[in-house]
Amino acid sequence: MAILIKDPETDRIVRELAARTGKTITDAVKTAAEREL
Repeated sequence: MAILIKDPETDRIVRELAARTGKTITDAVKTAAEREL
């Protein structure tokens, strides 16, 4: 299953999160979503 991020600012934030944490984009999104829940 794929998720498409169309908002450039959200894309930038997710990529920055992945870079800062050393995670893949998928893992960064997963971790952020789990923490939010």
